[in-house]
Amino acid sequence: MLYLLFGENSFEAAKKIREIKKTFLKKNPHFLFEEINSDEESALDPEMFFKNQSLFSQKRLLVFKNAVSKIKNPQKFFLTHGNFLKNSKDIFLFWDKSFTEDGIFEILKKISEKTQEIKLEKTAVVQKNSVVFQVVDKIFSSSGTGSLLHLRNAADWGVDSKSIVNVIFWKIKKMQKKDRQAMDIAHKAIIADLNLKMDGKNEQEHLSRFAIGVASKF
Repeated sequence: MLYLLFGENSFEAAKKIREIKKTFLKKNPHFLFEEINSDEESALDPEMFFKNQSLFSQKRLLVFKNAVSKIKNPQKFFLTHGNFLKNSKDIFLFWDKSFTEDGIFEILKKISEKTQEIKLEKTAVVQKNSVVFQVVDKIFSSSGTGSLLHLRNAADWGVDSKSIVNVIFWKIKKMQKKDRQAMDIAHKAIIADLNLKMDGKNEQEHLSRFAIGVASKF
């Protein structure tokens, strides 16, 4: 089975992938998962991931990020293997920001079980001179539980929690060199955003835990 995500919003795409993974793991705790980020590869041959499918007794979820452009002759590849990808017991999830080769999107859409566009949300854009940036800067410069004071101030100033998480993720994304600490914060931002959506009644608890984690890393 093949799922297709497309669009520029890396943040929302990462959250969607986590939601899909969580859904399959809920159905089967022994579900096998593998993620292939083609940004880290010079070339990609997805065929290698299902040549030995018969060796696996359990279903697999294989996620390919920005992979289509790295496949040699992608039109030929998906026309050749389209039926297999469509009917396989394994789940193949492709996410690409855009499709540059003519016709490839139509081919993928035709063989996909589900296709979803991940749009950049205009409402998520925050002006750089807004108070949320001041709050985020103070969280980064604070230590541990000191960040909770800045969260209380943010609430008094009417800054919503989603904006704080989005701006922190944006600041990490803009870093030219991302170390392990920065990547850990980006990962925590995705989890925090999911928790805020799924468990709004405990919003302050999720946001506090996230802010303390950010402050403790820098």
